[in-house]
Amino acid sequence: MNYDYLISSHNKVFLRDSFIYKFFKSTPKYNREKNFYLATKDMFDFIPKLYYFSDKRRLLIIQNVGKRIKKQEFIEQQNYIKSLHDEIVKKSGYYHRDLYYKNICKNSQNKYFIIDFESSSKENKNIHKRSKEFYIS
Repeated sequence: MNYDYLISSHNKVFLRDSFIYKFFKSTPKYNREKNFYLATKDMFDFIPKLYYFSDKRRLLIIQNVGKRIKKQEFIEQQNYIKSLHDEIVKKSGYYHRDLYYKNICKNSQNKYFIIDFESSSKENKNIHKRSKEFYIS
């Protein structure tokens, strides 16, 4: 199992071919991401599927949807990515609130996915101050 420790979010992520095991140190972040997946189950084909969760372990097992895109591709696809996010807002009322290039994946069929919903909320308030060219508000 590949292991990726995300320093900025302090989550432990284990990558498998089909699954991602995501352990959270923060209970609020775990709850936000879990609640987003539960509330939007089967609504969108461009977000990973949630297969399992454990509140006791603060663990989510989600679909591995591909590799993260690079900054340049994010810039080139910004309008399309924004349209995906707008669809999430329109159908579910949730805002991602941390939509930048590291939270977009692309699979082997060149399909884009939005990932990492630990900052999602029904409030439209950005949580990070990033360069505007790498961040969609």
